[in-house]
Amino acid sequence: MKYHLLFSLSLLAFLSLKAQNTPRKQINALRTEGGIKIDGVIDEPEWLKAESATDFIQLEPNPGKPSPEKTDVRILYDNKAIYVAAYLYDKPDSILKELNLRDNLGNTDFFAVLLDTYKDGNNGFTFIVTPSGTQSDARNYAGGENGSQEDFTWNAVWKSEVKITPKGWVVEMEIPYSAIRFPNEKNQSWRINFGRQIRRIREKEFWNEVKPNVAGILNQSGEVTGITDIKSPFRLQAFPFFGAYVQNDREQVNGTTNSTWRHNFTGGMDIKYGINAAFTLDMTLIPDFGQVQSDNKVLNLSPFEVRFDENRQFFTEGVELFNKGRFFYSRRIGSISQYFFNKLNDRIGPKDSLISRPTEAFLYNATKVSGRTKSGLGVGILNALAAPTYAKIFNTEKDQERSEEVTPLTNYNVVSFDQNLPNNSYVTIINTNVLRNGTAYDANVTGLNFNLRDKKNTYALTGNGGLAQRHFKDSTDWSYKYNFSVAKVSGKWQWEAFQNLEAYNYNPNDLGFLRSPNENTWGLWGGYFNYEPKGKLNRWNVNGAIYNSNLQRPSVFNEFAIQAESFFLTKKIFAFGFNINLEPIRNHDYFEPRTSDFSQFLLVSKNYKLGGFISTDYRKTLAGDLQMSYRYFSDRNQGAVEFGVYPRIRFNDKISLFWSINVTNYDNFPNYISPRTNGIGYENLTKNTIVMGERKQLEIVNTPNLKWNFNSKMGINFRLRHYWTRVKYDQFFNLAPDGLLLASTYKGVTDKGENLHNTNFNLFNIDANFTWRFAPGSDVIVNWKNNIAGEDNDVAKNYFQNVSRLFDNPINNSLSVRFIYFLDYLNFTKSKPKTRA
Repeated sequence: MKYHLLFSLSLLAFLSLKAQNTPRKQINALRTEGGIKIDGVIDEPEWLKAESATDFIQLEPNPGKPSPEKTDVRILYDNKAIYVAAYLYDKPDSILKELNLRDNLGNTDFFAVLLDTYKDGNNGFTFIVTPSGTQSDARNYAGGENGSQEDFTWNAVWKSEVKITPKGWVVEMEIPYSAIRFPNEKNQSWRINFGRQIRRIREKEFWNEVKPNVAGILNQSGEVTGITDIKSPFRLQAFPFFGAYVQNDREQVNGTTNSTWRHNFTGGMDIKYGINAAFTLDMTLIPDFGQVQSDNKVLNLSPFEVRFDENRQFFTEGVELFNKGRFFYSRRIGSISQYFFNKLNDRIGPKDSLISRPTEAFLYNATKVSGRTKSGLGVGILNALAAPTYAKIFNTEKDQERSEEVTPLTNYNVVSFDQNLPNNSYVTIINTNVLRNGTAYDANVTGLNFNLRDKKNTYALTGNGGLAQRHFKDSTDWSYKYNFSVAKVSGKWQWEAFQNLEAYNYNPNDLGFLRSPNENTWGLWGGYFNYEPKGKLNRWNVNGAIYNSNLQRPSVFNEFAIQAESFFLTKKIFAFGFNINLEPIRNHDYFEPRTSDFSQFLLVSKNYKLGGFISTDYRKTLAGDLQMSYRYFSDRNQGAVEFGVYPRIRFNDKISLFWSINVTNYDNFPNYISPRTNGIGYENLTKNTIVMGERKQLEIVNTPNLKWNFNSKMGINFRLRHYWTRVKYDQFFNLAPDGLLLASTYKGVTDKGENLHNTNFNLFNIDANFTWRFAPGSDVIVNWKNNIAGEDNDVAKNYFQNVSRLFDNPINNSLSVRFIYFLDYLNFTKSKPKTRA
């Protein structure tokens, strides 16, 4: 019944809408035949003849009001690039200009150009320059909470210079046509907008008004006309790289320090090739990801997989076509799943010992083809080939070493078709495929994703569906998922009604990510968003949700919850907010018992969680955030306290320190354990007994991050992360069929009193980088990585005692130097640049 109601509401919303009549500002670009020197000095006569874009409108803090400071922007173009000059009037000594490296803005003013060359309102380019000369660029695409997302991992090669003047600051930009994509037409008509941030008054403004209560950014752009007879240039760019690594492994064995040194050299190349005016081929040959930031690993006691961020640039840059609908998780490429580790364990006999096993596979190459046609059809193809991996095993009976295959030669493939529709709408079809050599299973997922909006961009119908297949030698597993929602996405009042279903056996995790299948959830969300300053408040919002979740098979109750949160920002830029989560009835947790058929649940008592945060003004020399929460359960004295403090110190415009300290304390939380055969009372457990341990866990994560930038092209970033957790089990229970915990004979200790489950766990990482961009697109990167990991059962140590013994654990140090040089075909030809028809 509820599904018919959602569909009826959707039709009613769309049939009752009228067209949007808000006019767009226009600016005419002037062709220049003379050379424009990018030096931050606007002295070429063509600039005086060009039209001027002025009268910027605030987005924050006073939406719809004129900006108090004047901004004057002009546009020129020739056969190779568009040129933008901006006069940003201000008091020179009031301009905030914190120094950062590329794609990091910080506490600074900035000027931005937004281009929507296909006028679809969904896909575009952003180019940003700060008063210190720092460049930042991004690809814009549809999605996110406000209907627009930015991918700052995307990088283009373009020019900019700035000058501080007695009347403010000036920026001059050259954006080559090789950096953007546009239709193959004689007369170009693009959407364009100019943005400015005046940091000291926390003001953000745009030339064409951007309303905060309207979803999307690009769709609220103005228009540039007058660009004629331009062609996309022949695009062939290469980024050859060379690297050298020195590694040291050190550990203490019986009071003796063992130290091992290793070194290796790497080399490869990234290539960008313009297939035509719209499509680009990206390829990485013999990739090297040794300098990417270390993962924020944790001790995972939950039944769900931990999701890690993708830090490999090839798989973060320009992948918006592959991320629609969340069917693709790039970290799967080259990773080794638990399935294959389990298969390896089956081949390790009682006389075998494991010497080493790989944690990831070497990639031979990875390739992307992406672009968008004149009709708005985006096409993306991604393919990667990973080498087979092998573990080393020693057999004590035969006194010999052998290799066992862990993963076979594997090909990963993603294909996406994304069609732009009127009113910033789109529909996407995506397919992910994993082919493995030999008898290992293959996998395939096909997904459909859509977002349909009315002409006023007020209401939206969204949804997706997925069909997953796993092809084994003698059988194929089929599974599916879908979700659907109808929402009001603009205005002060916003709401959404949604339903999501994942089949009991839905598994997209060969090239996707899903923490848990077998859920059928429906709910309602709504909120009020006020962006107009009033009294002491600059803006504020409150929103809440209610949802109910059942299993898909068997169709039994799982969870019911009510949530609410708020956000307030004062005119003095002090932010605070509150949140609450209520579970007013006993929920049934079918995931913690970890039964393959979902036949058993853990009864979760009624509970509530209260939380809040404060955030001070980041413009100050000393600022920061504070957040905390408390969760209380009605039974068994369960509870949890979470506390986080995030100070930030800006010593000057070059040196800043950001510190993150998180403390979490869990009290009497039951979780599944695997009882050990040598534990007291194990012999009295029946075959299918599920044992739960009641744990007290203290977790502390300490992460300082120091940035020291010498100029906009050279700097040091030092990041340290220490993760420590202490887990102590007080008692153990057997899980009853009704979800209650019953006394167990299992004690979790041996007959010698040795504890089998208590854990003292450490992870310590240092990631330090020196980066020097010595030429456009060319870098020298020196990287130091330090890694310490240790685990024991000494839970008597407090945090400081633990830190004092941290370096007794095995230590790995790695020092690397990487040289990347940018080569552009256009820089090597003296004749007239070749163009694509």
